Amino acid sequence: MTTSLSLLRNRNKALVLGDVSLIQSKYLLESANFSNVTVVDANQALFDEEVIPISDDRLERVQMEFQHYEFPLSLFDFIYGKTIANTPKDIAQTIMSKIERSLTFHGIFCAVWASKGDTFRPIHYSKPQLVHLYEENGFKIIALRELPLQPVKGGKTNYGVRHEIVVIATKQ
Repeated sequence: MTTSLSLLRNRNKALVLGDVSLIQSKYLLESANFSNVTVVDANQALFDEEVIPISDDRLERVQMEFQHYEFPLSLFDFIYGKTIANTPKDIAQTIMSKIERSLTFHGIFCAVWASKGDTFRPIHYSKPQLVHLYEENGFKIIALRELPLQPVKGGKTNYGVRHEIVVIATKQ
């Protein structure tokens, strides 16, 4: 996770969108000291107990595509969008609006988006497109970093290139 601990101090509730590995959720609970993390993902692996036991009541697991999640108003201090890069552009505006409304005042939203050249995700964004999307939805970007093209192996036989843009923003 690219967010430094200083940005996460004095924050209570977090939402993770699409994190079936549960690694980010564990980080937020154990290293960033969030009292509650909600993770929303459609994958059955969400209920894997290897990283976080089902009995850990600090973690709420919601199995559904996050596009269909009923985002509560002003509840989360931090939202992490791991798979938001897969959001079709025609609904990205709606999702961003829901995320903004779900953050507390000055809440932090961190997301990883796919950029041109990424072979793992079919939807690509440019820096100007992301700046526009964030500004249209009431966010102030505090960090925007385009990572270099990186050859990676995804799965057992799937090779490709990852090209990501990480954006950290606050609700204005």
